[in-house]
Amino acid sequence: MPARAALCGLTGALCVALAVPATAAGPPQAAPAEAAPAATGTPLRDDTGLYPRAVRLEHNGAADGRVLASVVTFDGDNGVGAIHESTDSGAAFREVGRVAGPDSAAGQGLCCATLFELPRQVGALRAGTLLWTSSAGQSEQEGRMALRIWRSDDVGRT
Repeated sequence: MPARAALCGLTGALCVALAVPATAAGPPQAAPAEAAPAATGTPLRDDTGLYPRAVRLEHNGAADGRVLASVVTFDGDNGVGAIHESTDSGAAFREVGRVAGPDSAAGQGLCCATLFELPRQVGALRAGTLLWTSSAGQSEQEGRMALRIWRSDDVGRT
């Protein structure tokens, strides 16, 4: 036991020695913060765009390399998923598809969407199938939402 106590004492002293600055000039000074780079680019859309998600296609043959981005937006009181595509590594996007359903219409809510490309076949869904999912269907009476999953076999067009 005395060896263990000595080791613990030595370890504790080493930790204290490392934590205390070697000079009496005061605490170490942090390096001056560099200014963060300014955001650049072009917004996907001019109106609401919530829950942005992006994927670079890797399992869609001739479409590989395209960047798809999705956002939740609104058409009047209806929640809509907007799918945007870039063929120039994200320099510019254009809307190519929309996801809408009765569970997100008439103000029932559309929330927390995401976009995913299947890397391999899953059941009957081929590799490259796009999945867009969201929580939808909240009503004031019931207050319940359900997860909805939409599938696209044509790079987000439908």
